[in-house]
Amino acid sequence: MKLKKKCLFILLVIFILTLPDGLPAQKGKKLLSLDDYPRWKHIVSPAISSEGSWISYAHRPNGGDDTLYIKSLTTDKIFDIAYGSRPTFSEDARWVAYMIGLPKKEAEKLKKEKKPVPTKAELLNLSTGEKYTVENASSFRFSKDSKFFAIKKAKLDKKAKHSGTDLIIRNLETGLVQNRGNVSDFKFNKPGTMLAYTIDAAEKKGNGIYLLELGSSVLKSLDTAEADYSRIAWDKEGTALAVLKGKKMKEFTQKDNTLLAFVGLNKEHHTKIEYDPADDPNFPENVVISERVIPERRRRRRAERIERKSLFWSEDNSRIFCGIKEQEKELEKSKEPVANVDVWHWKDERIQSVQMSRADYDSN
Repeated sequence: MKLKKKCLFILLVIFILTLPDGLPAQKGKKLLSLDDYPRWKHIVSPAISSEGSWISYAHRPNGGDDTLYIKSLTTDKIFDIAYGSRPTFSEDARWVAYMIGLPKKEAEKLKKEKKPVPTKAELLNLSTGEKYTVENASSFRFSKDSKFFAIKKAKLDKKAKHSGTDLIIRNLETGLVQNRGNVSDFKFNKPGTMLAYTIDAAEKKGNGIYLLELGSSVLKSLDTAEADYSRIAWDKEGTALAVLKGKKMKEFTQKDNTLLAFVGLNKEHHTKIEYDPADDPNFPENVVISERVIPERRRRRRAERIERKSLFWSEDNSRIFCGIKEQEKELEKSKEPVANVDVWHWKDERIQSVQMSRADYDSN
């Protein structure tokens, strides 16, 4: 019953907040003009904490900048954050994290000048209001037990061939912070006791898959090589880990990946298993294990989305499922000038702009 009341309250709040400033909630006969349209706002980035004590939503005026609101459903406490987006609550509802961007006009100016548009991640203590901010952030995650918080810095040098950046790990109980460099990807296991991350450094020196035991801060290098490591996959219990290890071969488009699995990570000694398709006569010819992921179509409703992974464990941990893709030779690049004209045939099922926006999706 309490949850129903909270849901009704949330719906009422959204309805009221979407009314334009100065207009009454009840039916009226006022005629709207063009001057009234900029006063309308709509709701974006809605979220609710797991036990239903906090909600978040952002006001987006037509042509204006977002303001993110974090509101308590049990007290009158409310936080407002200018240019805030992507709110995420910790499981224990003691913390909320979000991204903070720039004013819309300033961001558009930087894009026109082909300069990076910086965003920062902010961690808010919902009890004290204390904030912890990291500049130039790209993503963040809470551990499932709400004891740790990790923020990955954005890649500012677009010309750099490696993708690794700093990873900031904050202990939410003590406030102590660790910094791990050249991190490409990271994932907590389900219990929140371990953090796995891959390194992608310049010239691939030190590349590998690493495991950090969060309670003791003990770091283990599970595998290292001058290769690319991708698609970290934890099992359901958080005691086994899989990852792809590959190299880009000359004259070919796809990476030549092998599959690595590590089991018994909660024990003193774990077991490492490596599967190389080249050693398997039953593996299809001219096919590789693929690290590609099929992206979700944005217009599909969240409830209807099917989680698509390129690497995952079976329920009993006896198998690992992976995607495969045909290997292809790279096309020889022409030395002739490249035309900047897009051609669309009138019989095409999709117009050129849609084909361009869906190019990566279709390729994957």
